[in-house]
This record gives sequence, C-alpha cells and structure tokens, in this order.
Amino acid sequence: ASVYICCQGTIKESRINSIYGDMAQALLLKKCENTIRGKYGASYRVSLLVSVIGYDFWQGHVYFQTDPKIVEQMKDVAKEELKRFMAGDIKEDEFNILKNNLINKRSDELKSNKWWINNGLPEYYFNNRSIVHAYIDEVKELSIEGLKAFTRSIYEQGNIVDVVMKSE
Repeated sequence: ASVYICCQGTIKESRINSIYGDMAQALLLKKCENTIRGKYGASYRVSLLVSVIGYDFWQGHVYFQTDPKIVEQMKDVAKEELKRFMAGDIKEDEFNILKNNLINKRSDELKSNKWWINNGLPEYYFNNRSIVHAYIDEVKELSIEGLKAFTRSIYEQGNIVDVVMKSE
C-alpha cells in the first residue's frame, strides 16, 4: 500500500523563505524516515517531494509504501510526525548541521558549470535575482526560530491532505 501526505501553504516571497523551505524539506524527510523506516521498519524508502510553485507557495509531500496490514497505523504515524515538525519540533543540533550542509553544498555548487547553467544564470537573467553572492551570508544569518515560524505558518493554514492507495 502507498501512503501520500501533503502539507501546503502560501508564503511571503523572499529568498530567506525559499531557503527555509529547503531546510524544512530536508529536516521533515529525515524525521519521517527515522520514524517510519528506522523506528517501525515499515518501509524501505520514505520520499519527500517538495514543490515551490512560484515563489509564494510551498508544498511538502511525504510518500512511502508499506504493508497493507499496517497502512492506517503508518499513515497516522506519518501525519503525527508531520504535525510535530510543522508545529515547531525542531532540534538545535539538527538545524545547525543542516545549516552547515547548505553552506558547504553552495560552496561546491559555485564550482560546477551545471549549477551555473541550471540555477545561477537563469535566476539572474530571467528573474533578475542574484543568488550567488548573498546566499551563504543569508544562510549564516538564519535562525531556528525563523525556521519554526516558517513551518508553523504553513501548518496553521490547515492545508493537509492524506491519501492511501491499496491494490485490490
């Protein structure tokens, strides 16, 4: 059986919110994977598909497959994990590790032609946004309270959908 849960909401358009959205994506995936796969052993893989539609809308999709006998229980577990996370259950050490990973990743990306062609140049020429120089400094300035405010603002909009798909 497959379980799909989506939490979505509008956000204020800003590069900071875009970065918080990336952070939320990574931390939510880790939390769901640790619980569903690690704690319960109920799935081989937990995926999180995140969409930023435009710059003012965020979607987080948790998707996994599990035994049909425990699908409702695992759906409830995943929804509870999503609820806790989106309500602000974020640990300082997880946040700091992720922050350092984002800085290191961007430093590596700046050395890659693929990143420049797919991200840096299109943002500059099509959206009139320079995402190169300020990014690392902006990530350094992010706070755990800012991330919590970001996730809470989406969760409080109440746009959560869950779907269970079973074969007949």
